[in-house]
Amino acid sequence: SNPLDFYGALIAPVMVAGVVGLVRARRRASWYLGIVALGQIAVLGLQSHGQPRYVFVATVLLVVLGVDVVARIGRPRLAVAALAAAWLGVAVATVVTCRIEDQRRAPIVRAGQVLRADAGGRPCAVVAALAPQLTWYAGCEVFLPALLDVPLPADRPRYAASFTRWPIDLPTLLAVQRLRATPLATADPDARIWRLE
Repeated sequence: SNPLDFYGALIAPVMVAGVVGLVRARRRASWYLGIVALGQIAVLGLQSHGQPRYVFVATVLLVVLGVDVVARIGRPRLAVAALAAAWLGVAVATVVTCRIEDQRRAPIVRAGQVLRADAGGRPCAVVAALAPQLTWYAGCEVFLPALLDVPLPADRPRYAASFTRWPIDLPTLLAVQRLRATPLATADPDARIWRLE
């Protein structure tokens, strides 16, 4: 995948410099750091996914190698110019990224508000394909649709939430749980909520 997407505009180029610098590395320490870092990324990439939060150690090791490579170039003005350009790029990208994320999370926030209001402060349960964010915004316990072989708790309000990016199969859910669904208004076309009874 694109390292700029996963690791960012500041870290990714230095990581790449660290990997490229291994070609000319003569010290064992450099090769040891490189093998550990690339091994961790490769293993997690094959078994799971190498997102930055999972490969923090590898990221740090490759950045150390990259800084060593960049420091050997010996052009301080070029380094200062590159650093200033990188910081300017990060400042602009942060604003753009935050706006995009606000738009992506708006349906989840709106659904959480609807669920919280309808539950009226009582503990609730919701079936959704998106657990952490919906738990945070709604205050409900989230049940994943794939794990619903057991009945939902009957001692609290129950809901189903489907999003454009994270849909659920409502007819199958209703058949398995033997429940009826009453739609709730969300005022967001990307979020649909049903009260289950």
